[in-house]
Parts: sequence; C-alpha cells; structure tokens
Amino acid sequence: MRERVDVVVIGGGIVGAAAAYFLAKRGVSVTLVEKGRVAFEQSSRNWGWVRQNGRNLREVPAAIVSRRIWAGLRGEIGTDVGWVSAGNVDLAYSAEEMRTFEAWRRGAAELGLDTEVLSREAVRDRLPWLKDGYVGGIFSPLDGQADPHRAAPALARAAQEQGAEVVTDCIVEALDVDDGAVRGVRTERGTIAAGRVIVAAGAWSSRLLWPLGLRLPQRKVRATVLATTPAPALSPVVVWTDDVAMRQGPDGRFILAGGGRSHYDVDLELARFAPRFARSLFDARRRGRIRLHLGRTALRDLRTLLPEPVGEPLWPQVRAEEPEPDVDAAWRTFRRFRELVPQAADVGVDRIWAGYIDYTPDAVPIIDAPGTPRGLVIATGFSGHGFALGPVGGLLASQLATDEPTAVDVRSFRLSRFDEGDTAEDVLHF
Repeated sequence: MRERVDVVVIGGGIVGAAAAYFLAKRGVSVTLVEKGRVAFEQSSRNWGWVRQNGRNLREVPAAIVSRRIWAGLRGEIGTDVGWVSAGNVDLAYSAEEMRTFEAWRRGAAELGLDTEVLSREAVRDRLPWLKDGYVGGIFSPLDGQADPHRAAPALARAAQEQGAEVVTDCIVEALDVDDGAVRGVRTERGTIAAGRVIVAAGAWSSRLLWPLGLRLPQRKVRATVLATTPAPALSPVVVWTDDVAMRQGPDGRFILAGGGRSHYDVDLELARFAPRFARSLFDARRRGRIRLHLGRTALRDLRTLLPEPVGEPLWPQVRAEEPEPDVDAAWRTFRRFRELVPQAADVGVDRIWAGYIDYTPDAVPIIDAPGTPRGLVIATGFSGHGFALGPVGGLLASQLATDEPTAVDVRSFRLSRFDEGDTAEDVLHF
C-alpha cells in the first residue's frame, strides 16, 4: 500500500468506488480500502433499480444528477454496466395512493423532474402483460436499471486507470485522529497517512465512527432478493406492485423482491439508536412489514464488547459476511409474481440471496463533512437507494473531500439534522 495519499476512501461499494474514481480523475492521490472484495455486500445484492420516481423530495435533486451520470457512464469509463433507460412504474391500489402520487408529482415537478400519473387504462397500455387489480400508477420515463455485479467493479477499475490504488481484503481497524483532525487510517496491513478520509462503509459506517465520538444513527435491514430463470421478453420497465418489485434484465431473468417486507437482526446499532428508530419500527411492525430476530448477530456484537480472550474483535468476523435469505418469503414473492405475470408461468427460480441495507431514521442518506474531526467526510445511510444514488453519492463525497462546490445542495444530508430535529421523515415519498 501507499504510505501517504491525499484521500483514503473506506468501503468498496458503489459509493466508495465512485468517490475514488472522481477523485483520481481530478488528479487527487487516493487509496480505496475494502475489507473484503469490491461490491461484495449490498452494492452487488440490490435490485438494480435506478429510480428517481417516489424518492423523498429532499433526494430528488441528487437523484436527477445521479441518473445523468448513469446515462453517460459507459461513455465516461468505457465499460458497459448494463444501463437501460425504459422508465419506472409504481402502481396504486387505492384512491388515496393516487392522491399521494399526484401530490408527489407536483412536488417533483417543482424540482425539475417530469413524471406522469397514469390511469388504470394507461397502465394497462404500458404493461399489458401484468394482471389487473391496480387503479392507476405513476410513471417516470427516464428511470432505468443497471447490473449491480458490473457497476461498482467497473468504477473501481476506472479509478485505478486514473491512478487510484484499490486495496481489497484489508480491514480498516480505526481512523487516526490527532489534534481534532484526521491523519489517516490504521489497517491490518499498516497505516496510511492522509489529510482526508471518506467513510463510505455502508452498514458498517456507524461502527467505524463510534470511537470518534460521532453518533451516526444507522440500522441494518436484511432484505431477500431472487432471480428467475429466463422468461419471455416482456418489458425493461421496472415495476413496483403492492406485493412484488420486479425488473426484467437483458438476459430475460426477472429480479424480484417482496414489497417492503424485511428482517431486522437485533444488533448493537439497533440497541444504541432505538429511540431514533422507534417511530419507523412501530409503523413497520404495525403494517406487518418487519420481523425482528434476536440471535446470532446480537451474540456476536455482545462478544465484541467483552475483553479478550472471551471477547472477539468485530472486523475479522464480518470480512465477507453472507446474510441468510428468507427462503420462505422468497417463494411467496415468486408465487405472487407468477400470479401477476401469467406469461411467466413456466419460469423457475435461479437463485435466492440476501443483503444488508443500511437505514437512517428518515431513510435519507448522510453525505457530510461534519467538521469534527476536520478532514472527515461521510457518505452512507442510503437506505435502499444506494445503487441508484451511488454515482452522485461518490461525486458529492469527492467534492466535499476537496473543498469544491457540490453538484447539489447537501444541507439536507448533514449528520447534525437528527439532533436539530430537521429530518425528512414527513417529506413526501412513497
């Protein structure tokens, strides 16, 4: 490893890879450090949606910029990342949902995003292969999809081509801070000196920042996804129904997920920040959208708090963590998918997997240079939006790390908003 660089990026997901690329492109010396492999965790396990539609209105300006980056990424880095722009349709199943869609459309239009509220007939014209039951929907024509297995690795390679160093299978044990400023990072292979450090470590960011006295409220949600065997070509439009989120890739396979049902493995972050998440947890529990699990993850975290030899350090245990999918839920999603898409009656399940989504209390990311310690930049908490927002998240982090004007106003993404009571929990989204 290089002993000294301008910026160290912690985390080899799509946000960290994009940050390293944009920094190296501007001639900044940068080392990206990843505890496992590039895109091993959620950046390769997500749905592959690039969606502006339905975002929290505070996120819309960033989503617009990110979509533009996606559209030009192949020309920018010379690699096909599977980008297809065919639009996104979210379906409504009640008049109340239609009113929400219309209110959101007006708010998004004020921010420069054009979407269209669709009648039942208009939805049927766009998606004739989808079983009826909806009352309408909302369509964002510029939304699209990309391949999660290609995107972050392609950005990491592009960063290397621009001069960045990418170090994998290397745990960052701590950030070096002295006299109120970042001095670099300590890794299991040695120390890297740097005046700026970007923490883009996804679901592990809060753990890294806790020893610095920074309280970054974050919880992990274990979400299950499945891929079908190839189906007849129906549509590249990504679709969200009441029960199933779906997209059909160029190879004919559908990527499917349940409509918002997730598992919470009780861990140290959930315990530390329970009051911050009480409202969202109560609401999700009431609607039957979550299941809480107290087991192996909680025991592991308790051991990290105990002194050795009883205790065990966290990072070697999660170098390449493989969350257990909810196979029963996946099969329920698959059966519902075949009910909704009769043309897929003969397709099967190719594979099932799970990943951890890192959520903030208001489900809006933290992209911030908090000032304490000086030189620290945070880009995490993308709350299930990280793949779509990854390119702009990396861009904004790189701009904060070099004191450049940011592509969009990042005030809504500051860490201090949780203490200031200026969160986005009640800002319109769906």
